[in-house]
Amino acid sequence: VWGSSVHIHDVYVQNADDCICVKGSADGSGLFSENWLVENSTATGEGLSVGTMWSGGFLTRNVTFRNIRMPHTHKGVYVKIDSTDNVATGLAYRNISLEGAALQFPVMVGPIHQFTHNNCPWSWPFFHSGFCAVVSTASVDVAIDGLIIDRRSRANGVPPFHLSDVLVMSSAKSTVHVDLRNVVVLGEAPVACANPPMSLWAICNNSC
Repeated sequence: VWGSSVHIHDVYVQNADDCICVKGSADGSGLFSENWLVENSTATGEGLSVGTMWSGGFLTRNVTFRNIRMPHTHKGVYVKIDSTDNVATGLAYRNISLEGAALQFPVMVGPIHQFTHNNCPWSWPFFHSGFCAVVSTASVDVAIDGLIIDRRSRANGVPPFHLSDVLVMSSAKSTVHVDLRNVVVLGEAPVACANPPMSLWAICNNSC
């Protein structure tokens, strides 16, 4: 969905793709997404997403997700605008609760983690498959305030692989700013992991 002054509330979404996704177009129409509020909902799938914006040169601003339950989701917070000159500013995630381990990363900011033939294939980092990188000149500013990750039942990831709670990626060409506040992780204490942020025997530390 793209547009201005969008209010999504009191919905239940369960799928295998983006749960609620802020989109856009650089086709010359002048349409972009701003002043969004998504609240008081339940979502399970590929996350509360900003992007993908394949065409580049797209602006997203003032988007808030708040008071969202995410039981047994694939991802939670998901910002993927790794295309040339995309800008996402004023993104806010408030009072987001992941109930049960995430199948992938509870928080992922930066790359487009999907499909098989791009700079971050969906199979990564499982089986040490391929690589994941941010390659564009995108700019991201996101604030996460009030996040609960409850993975006491098991680790994040597809068993037996254990993934980190937070993955933020950038590059020398891009600007990514993430402000984390009031984050609570319930479950086994993490350890330091090599690149990629995955382990077969322990919970990976947060990775940036």
